[in-house]
Amino acid sequence: MNAPKSMMPDIRKHLAILEGAVARGVGDPAPAFVEAHITVQVKDYSRYAMDGLQPDAHIAWRDAHWESDLAAARAAGQAMGLKV
Repeated sequence: MNAPKSMMPDIRKHLAILEGAVARGVGDPAPAFVEAHITVQVKDYSRYAMDGLQPDAHIAWRDAHWESDLAAARAAGQAMGLKV
């Protein structure tokens, strides 16, 4: 989903309906809501260094940060798992 932050309250209302349906199907505890952002949008691209968005640069950045991103994802998953 690629929506502005100002739309999130309305989007959350719709997601709550979906969560309710899933919770009724799965039972307790209700599913957790995770909000993740990985987009880059600017009005004037000439003001920013966007080299990191080039495929080769992105791959190099991903490889350099893979282990720390993976550890953060595992920690988030573990935290969610411990809530249930």
